[in-house]
Amino acid sequence: MATTNTRKRNRFILFIIILALIIGFVGLLMRSPDMNNAYTELSNCTTAEEVKRVWETYGGQEFNNQVFEDKTREKLTTFKLSSIEVNACLEWLPPTPTHLNLIVIPDLSNRISDTANYPNQFDRDINIMHTIWKSFLEVVGTRESGDQMAVVITDDSNMNGDLEQQFSNLFINMDGNTNNPNQLFFTPYRTTKYNRNCREIYEYAAKNTIASDFYTFFKSDLKSFLKAPTLYNTYKNKLIIITDGRIEEDTGGGITEIENFSQKLMTAASRDSLQNCITNQGLNLRPVRIDWTNTEALVCEITGGKKRAKFHTEIITAYWNDWFSKMDCPIEFIKSGRPEPMVSSLINAFILK
Repeated sequence: MATTNTRKRNRFILFIIILALIIGFVGLLMRSPDMNNAYTELSNCTTAEEVKRVWETYGGQEFNNQVFEDKTREKLTTFKLSSIEVNACLEWLPPTPTHLNLIVIPDLSNRISDTANYPNQFDRDINIMHTIWKSFLEVVGTRESGDQMAVVITDDSNMNGDLEQQFSNLFINMDGNTNNPNQLFFTPYRTTKYNRNCREIYEYAAKNTIASDFYTFFKSDLKSFLKAPTLYNTYKNKLIIITDGRIEEDTGGGITEIENFSQKLMTAASRDSLQNCITNQGLNLRPVRIDWTNTEALVCEITGGKKRAKFHTEIITAYWNDWFSKMDCPIEFIKSGRPEPMVSSLINAFILK
């Protein structure tokens, strides 16, 4: 009896399989003309706009056809699109994975050794570096991703010997660790190593003069750290800049510091807003002409210093606002002296959003 039931069940399963194959074959026959047309039209496209029209015509019925989607992306790659054009394509293509590209830029100038003007700055910076790492782990530590984190210096002429190795240890690229799950990569030892390298870098900088020219760094080097969107992946570039906020600009006639503009602004600010004063007085910093797409910035520890008037802090903040607004890049600030839990919470929110 059991054998008879087994045979009946096997026949029923075989019948279902055959029926499914027939339905699939019939469906394939019915759809093949449209598919043939789609692939033919796709291959004949000469612009991204033409590819978009083909996708809009056939993409709905072929949405579950991964091959058609892949062919569409492959065709678009033949046009060598700019990041702006790629972003436009990503608006109508199916969603792609989004990865975090975190770039941390500490100001290692004398602000960390000038304890009279910047008391406890060394320890505050170290705590910020630890917070950044914890937040980065919260984003990528339990998922498979192509996320990246880099701690970089504005003046790479100081990069030599042990200092170069320490910065190298602070570059994490999960795209190159596809065979190592994130939760296995981020061991307690790696956190200990990160913390040790950060402290060693700061201890070196406290004893040695390291320039911190953000303007020149943005103009010359930042582009190599930013990641542009592709037709297969998108990226969120997040800059965390740890600095008192003074920006130096090489105007060709020497170095000009924001601080030198303070007197003009203090005289005019009572009659106008700082942002308007900067423009009206012709004191704007020139925008850096790079692609700021999908990039946003957080500047920590903005301060005029203990020896200077509080107004300097407002001037510095206004300059960063004016500068980044002209570069069409969102920016947030954390002023110096804020309670450590508040600073940690703001940094964590910036990285996770």
